[in-house]
Amino acid sequence: MVNWVAVGAAAVGLVVCVPMHVQKFLWAREERAYMLKKRTEESERKKEAERKERERESRQAARGVGGGSGVAEEAGEAAEARGA
Repeated sequence: MVNWVAVGAAAVGLVVCVPMHVQKFLWAREERAYMLKKRTEESERKKEAERKERERESRQAARGVGGGSGVAEEAGEAAEARGA
């Protein structure tokens, strides 16, 4: 004879536990993807900041050698920094 209580308990266990396990797996996968995206964006921001710093230093070096319109260029840089 079949023990229907045991069959019912097993069915409930499968219905409840398997979706929870799958959901946990999906959450972990989403979290890994989010962290990878976050690290990539952080790296891109850092590279962009370094590039801007190099450009600023090269402009300052060119300005120091060439003289001229340093005040106007500094005002443009300040406006650019406020906008960013």
